[in-house]
Amino acid sequence: MSISSIGIGSGFLTSDLIDQLVQVERDAVEPRLDSKQTKLETQLSEIGRVKSSVEEFRLKSRILTIDGALTSTVGSSSDSGISVSAGKTAKPGSYNVSVEQLAQGQTVVSDSFAGKDTALSNGVLTIEFGSFTFADTDGAVDGPGGVAEEDIATFTDDPDSAPISLIITDDNNTLEGIRDAINEEDAGITASILNDGSGYRLVLRSDATGETSAFRMTVSGDSDGNSNDSNGLSALNFNATNQNMTESIRAQDAQLTLDGISVTRSTNEVEELIDGVTLNLTSTTTSSTINISRDEDTITERLQGFVDAYNDLQGIIKEITAYNSETNEAAVLLGDSTIRSLSSQLRSDLGQVVPGLENSPVRSLSEIGFKTNKDNGQMEFDSEKFLESLEEYPTEVEAIFSRNLISDNSDVTFNSMGNNTQPGSYDVVVTQLATQGSFTTGAVTNLVIGANNDEFEIEVDGVASGTIQLTNNTYGSINDLAAEVQAQINADSNLSTAGASVTVTVDSGNLVITSDAYGTSSNVNITALDAGGSSGDLGLTVANGTAGVNVEGTINGAAATGSGQRLILSAPGNAADGVSVDITASSFPSGTSQLTSKITVADGVAQSLIESFNGMLAFEGLISNKIDSLNKQLLTVDQQRTDLDDRLTSFQKRLEIQFIAADMRVSQLKNTEQFVTTQLAAIVNSFTGASKSE
Repeated sequence: MSISSIGIGSGFLTSDLIDQLVQVERDAVEPRLDSKQTKLETQLSEIGRVKSSVEEFRLKSRILTIDGALTSTVGSSSDSGISVSAGKTAKPGSYNVSVEQLAQGQTVVSDSFAGKDTALSNGVLTIEFGSFTFADTDGAVDGPGGVAEEDIATFTDDPDSAPISLIITDDNNTLEGIRDAINEEDAGITASILNDGSGYRLVLRSDATGETSAFRMTVSGDSDGNSNDSNGLSALNFNATNQNMTESIRAQDAQLTLDGISVTRSTNEVEELIDGVTLNLTSTTTSSTINISRDEDTITERLQGFVDAYNDLQGIIKEITAYNSETNEAAVLLGDSTIRSLSSQLRSDLGQVVPGLENSPVRSLSEIGFKTNKDNGQMEFDSEKFLESLEEYPTEVEAIFSRNLISDNSDVTFNSMGNNTQPGSYDVVVTQLATQGSFTTGAVTNLVIGANNDEFEIEVDGVASGTIQLTNNTYGSINDLAAEVQAQINADSNLSTAGASVTVTVDSGNLVITSDAYGTSSNVNITALDAGGSSGDLGLTVANGTAGVNVEGTINGAAATGSGQRLILSAPGNAADGVSVDITASSFPSGTSQLTSKITVADGVAQSLIESFNGMLAFEGLISNKIDSLNKQLLTVDQQRTDLDDRLTSFQKRLEIQFIAADMRVSQLKNTEQFVTTQLAAIVNSFTGASKSE
């Protein structure tokens, strides 16, 4: 019997009645499951909001731990000819800079030709790179304004740049062909063709700037039989012998003065003249004031972002744990252990006195302009108080936020730490101080500098100088001479470009030339003397000086590596692994043969928050576990729904079987009833008929 036929026999045990009985069973359970699912989904959504807010707060915290985040500087110049860019290592200060000369690359221009396709002769065009010296070698009044023009005197090859040789044939002996041949080499020169109104000129420009960016051009094997005239391919000669092309721009270094110190650079982008600052030179200046100041706007913007992120998180926590006493309604996560733990961790991290700063003038957020509003729990930020604290205690304020290294000895300063460095206190023991390389001359016997004793060559920190030329003069004292020697050495372009410099002092009538660098790479050697042979007047001899030594010592009991004044620990497994400190002491404390210091690696507030949030968001962390738990409970509800459906399906089938059996029984009873009724009617009729026949 089909379900649709249930009730035919009874008339009342129908499928509708089964559906109603099943629905009664469902209504007893399903609303509870619906309510539970809604609550869990709401909790999951709110925990998702908390997770997103925690991630945002972690990001804003991490910004504050980036090196230089709270010490950002901005540079300005009083002259538009100098633009200033300050990096993270720049320190506030004011400097006077004058620019006497801009760096520029060489440009040479050919004579005019009738057309771009005018054929020159064939041959070989060789281009070499290096630097020129100039002098009036011919005495001719050939310069503008009726004066003698300097000619090329010498050319010095650049050993790091290979010459290029172009074979010029009938296929490429036009201006266009030569231009393309040069550009295809991509060797540091760009060729172009200029129409000056009267004809076409080949223009060659150095791609680089600086005195050593010059190039000379030499023609050989000219097919017209003469490589030294001004005809055919030889018209492109530019060298000491033949200057057939015109030098419209001479290669030269930038020359500038910083607080009275002369400096040269090969480019107009001057780096590390001022620590962490880049100067971009666009014109000469007589005097410009360069100011490096703290970038207060950027710093306060970062801190306000930190505060806003906390307040957003705190607002969400307050919302999802609220209780309305008037309606007796509780928010979905009121009393939740995960939210209680999160709130507790926030209070702990934000309210702590930073480890290692217990004896510092500022130790916590509350002391540098941060406070909590008691009425609404929001954080408030006093930027004026913070900036005052930062100005007075920059190191301590940085340490309040990020992981920092604090030293109890001013001669041991923090440089960096590694990813594996752990918070804690560590002993630093220095057994050897770094020294500088130096050269001590013999006795200075002559203070008169002339043509026979004004030149020498020197090597500083492995960098060879050009010819050092002293100003011919009669010096008033040996100290004046020492100042001249120092100025000319430091003005050498080879040394200044490499960042090598010296300090020259006087000791018992001798000059002491000392490298400004420290460590085994620090050295000063005299490599050549004046050809005149009188450099001995200055006590100079071709010889090597005394090299410096690196610092040596231990950090947290493990041997550290010295590099100049820097002591670096690379010891995997050691809690201080990755710590790097600078040892600036010039001597050990009196009566000792070593220098000791206690350094503390401390996690500031922002760093502590990052570590806490990382743990919460990690696999099996506080927030991750909560999300997993809610998802598992939702799966349980789904399973309970499935189980309910299965149970009700079984219940429905049992009812159907029972109803069918009952319906069949009722049908049988009805059939019996009809039979009995029929039989009784027949009996009654038989008795009724018999009575009538009597």
